[in-house]
Amino acid sequence: MIAPFPLRYLHLGGNSFASKTVLEQIHTKLHEKIIETQLSAGPAATVLNISGNKVKRDILLECCLTDRYVHIVTQTLRASPNWHLLEVLDMSGNEIGEKGAYDVGLFLALQPQLRVLNLSNNLITDAAILGLAEGLEPNAKLQELLLDLNQITDAGAKQLYLKAFKANQQRRIELSVGNPLTSECKVMLAAISQAHDLRKRFIKEFASQEKLELSGRALRQYGAAAIAEELAAAPSSKCRIIDFSRNGLGDEGAQAIAQLLRAYPLLEELDLSFNDIGDDGVIVLADALSENATLMSLSLHSALEGSQVKLKLQEKGLCYLAQAIQGHKALVKLDLRNNVTSPAVIRAYVEMLRRNQGIQKFNGTSAAVFLSRYDF
Repeated sequence: MIAPFPLRYLHLGGNSFASKTVLEQIHTKLHEKIIETQLSAGPAATVLNISGNKVKRDILLECCLTDRYVHIVTQTLRASPNWHLLEVLDMSGNEIGEKGAYDVGLFLALQPQLRVLNLSNNLITDAAILGLAEGLEPNAKLQELLLDLNQITDAGAKQLYLKAFKANQQRRIELSVGNPLTSECKVMLAAISQAHDLRKRFIKEFASQEKLELSGRALRQYGAAAIAEELAAAPSSKCRIIDFSRNGLGDEGAQAIAQLLRAYPLLEELDLSFNDIGDDGVIVLADALSENATLMSLSLHSALEGSQVKLKLQEKGLCYLAQAIQGHKALVKLDLRNNVTSPAVIRAYVEMLRRNQGIQKFNGTSAAVFLSRYDF
């Protein structure tokens, strides 16, 4: 059976087959050839709709695309010159699972022109995401990937997002609707999407601002990394002050801020308060401050006054930070209130203020007043 293949119905009634397997194989092969004919016989186009409803109505009559048929689809699209400029592919509402997703991933890797891929309302699981993500990683052109109404959990979503933006920082991925994701994962996905939106808008909307008011935007580490990278890549930026408070940056976000401190010398004031940064994150920040000679003001509150939440930032991180700041001669204002205040931390603060007399204001008062209270 060779395409073009106009046959739609094949009646084999009255034949004696010992097994239904032969009939099923013939049935499947017929469908494969119909798909091949439909895709290879038409005119060249940039948009292809092979959604489940479309397939049932116009191609296979009574069934939609399963993994086996997806293999035929992707193989035919790659082989046919009619689809070499394909930009939009709708495969929603089918029964694409793990093997089909791997074939689609391979197609993504080899089809650089594709801009939009709709895989919503399929049977895509975390296992299927792996193959899809592998193909997406080297693809720089794809702008939109629609994955709502599948079977993707937090683990699969994270796996996809780790790979999805390496080649294209401005992709839009939709999978928050109809997948069994936790609320925390949905917040993470929203933060990642927001980060890519920030990259897209940065030069036009933020680069000319002297102060970036980013408090309470749920940036997470992704948004912090976006801002840090954009500032480092924009030496003409006028930004001197950044408020990153209340963004859930965590230790990973602190790593992004550390890169900012190293790569963007114009920064003079930085607020990192209430970001759930622990010892590991603060140690990374302290090391970056040792290489920074321009920051004049730093705020790092850990918890609201009166809060009963156990603080991630403990004695180890605060003492390390205080020691690093001893040599940071540009710093004039430092606010580390609402943190652990053990005797060891107080001693570290006193030693810091003794050795770095450029710090004029500390923890809401003058350095001299603080020393008068604790310098015995």
